[in-house]
Amino acid sequence: MTTTPRRTIRIPDAEWDAGLAKAQAQGQTLTDVLRRLLASYLVSNPDELSEYGTEYRATPKDADSSLTVEGITGRFEDVRRLYPPKRWYLEERTVSPYKAASRRAA
Repeated sequence: MTTTPRRTIRIPDAEWDAGLAKAQAQGQTLTDVLRRLLASYLVSNPDELSEYGTEYRATPKDADSSLTVEGITGRFEDVRRLYPPKRWYLEERTVSPYKAASRRAA
């Protein structure tokens, strides 16, 4: 059982139902979607203190995609300078801190 405390938020039924349907269609829970969105919000607001970070993946435009570079960290400006848009597709993701592992019932 999870140790995360329950939270209460107000969301109109139409938005909740649409979000729930889309999350289920993608094999996710709405809780996972909301956590990811909150993490993204925290990272996008430099005034907020956050334990979350951003990780980049660069894929060459004109070469074999097996040359993709993953796990790139640092300021966006520095990463973009190393992987210029003329030659690289750049993707980002939010990375959360580690938490205690537990076994889940299958």
